[in-house]
Amino acid sequence: MPLNVSKTFDVLQEGLLSDEFYEDCWPTALPAAQLPPTATALQGFDALLADDAAVVALDVSARARLREAALGIERRIPFLSSSGAALPAPHRLFLALEAAKLLRCRPAAHDDLARLASVVVYPGVTKLRRGHTELGVLLMRGPYRLLPHLASLERVVALFLDVSVHGGGALKAWRRGLRDFKGDCRRWCERITPGDALVGLEEAFGDFIARGRALFADDLKPLRRAPALANTIAAQDINLKTFADGVTVVCDSLEEASDALTLPAQASIHLSWATQLACHTTASHDTMVHELAHLVDFAHGGIDGLPVAPGVGDEASSSLAKGWAAAWEALEGGSYTFLDAYARKNPAELFAVATEAFFTDSVAVRAGSPSLAQLLEDTWGYTPVPRTRRSGFWVGRQLIFSKLSGTFE
Repeated sequence: MPLNVSKTFDVLQEGLLSDEFYEDCWPTALPAAQLPPTATALQGFDALLADDAAVVALDVSARARLREAALGIERRIPFLSSSGAALPAPHRLFLALEAAKLLRCRPAAHDDLARLASVVVYPGVTKLRRGHTELGVLLMRGPYRLLPHLASLERVVALFLDVSVHGGGALKAWRRGLRDFKGDCRRWCERITPGDALVGLEEAFGDFIARGRALFADDLKPLRRAPALANTIAAQDINLKTFADGVTVVCDSLEEASDALTLPAQASIHLSWATQLACHTTASHDTMVHELAHLVDFAHGGIDGLPVAPGVGDEASSSLAKGWAAAWEALEGGSYTFLDAYARKNPAELFAVATEAFFTDSVAVRAGSPSLAQLLEDTWGYTPVPRTRRSGFWVGRQLIFSKLSGTFE
């Protein structure tokens, strides 16, 4: 089966963009100016809770637990403006509530948030970078940044093994090298999956990258010495030179990011404040929820669209992994047309876009696909009621408040 080049390599660029965003997003402690909320801020927070349909639908006990969870998130996570200033307490509580609602029924919520280094808000813009389209982004550092690259290498090597299977003796040694390299890709993924820093393995990782380059050097001479493969390659409509060049690009990316081995896996959420507020006027979008879904995915073995760690053997985790793999197949087969088209980019975006839709209007998701709604309920532990739709006036009022707070001058 031909491998889609764009789906193989598009995700590789995402980890290389961090120098274009606010850079000091990896603090080791709360900013000194992130002081506890005042009584006035807490009164405003309670008013926000009372005006949120998803909160009002909970019983008194669940509502109290949700409030405490949001306050706990606000106390633990650095919330910053892209100028480096601490966000005012009302802004922090607003975003912390989004996280608390998403994670309130997840037993692993503490683990989900343990990888979050900061939330950075960009004022005065609707898109984070001039000339680009991001409304929000999850920046990654540490060994998890390498996982998409390794997965791409593994898939491309598997493709070359498939097309060269009938190449005869001329390809025997080369295929053996491919199999060994594919096994190395898998072993590095397994080493990285716990998310811990891998200090002392930099040289071994460099040797691994060099072996990958060598296998695809000299313009695919091994394949060109096996003319019997010509029909197989033509039948699959595969441009092998393109894939070989892609391997070089991936190896370059791995080499550039190899310092990630020495850092623990962490993530930082970056979003536009204006866009986050405007999302509350829609029935299917929420940037904070979208990026939090990526965070949960990231915290369990790297971003792959499977919100469980690879190799987890319990029945519930296995069922979730199978469910999301099947959901991606269904999407590729033409299902879930009610989801934003961005879900078709890759399995990770399907997970994030579906979560976003579910937590803004679960009724619409269930009407579009009962099976996907059930998968989302199994993943997050409950089905939220559709959230309160805000007016443009509400958004404008919040933006004026942000300006008057002085943080976004």
